[in-house]
Amino acid sequence: MAEIHDDMAAEKAAHETELRTLDRPTIRAGASTPWGMAQISRQFANGIVLHSTASHGGFHLVENANAIVHALYRNDDGFYEEDCEWAKVAHALSAAVHRL
Repeated sequence: MAEIHDDMAAEKAAHETELRTLDRPTIRAGASTPWGMAQISRQFANGIVLHSTASHGGFHLVENANAIVHALYRNDDGFYEEDCEWAKVAHALSAAVHRL
């Protein structure tokens, strides 16, 4: 059992190290989201923010970033739930990066 906890701790530490290299700054806390008030928010790219709340979270895309999401998958409010809709944002972000 101790080995499992050691592995989890090592994985968490590696993940935190990787996050620091991605230049995803923490931004204004307390943003209002469909999942409640954000406890922490990280900017993934210009106009794309990941919000984490006490119980859940997801991505918010500003209007011009949300326009990149294919119309069939686009959420009008620009919010995308982290468990079920993250791929919509990942696909749109990938497409945007390839256009640069």
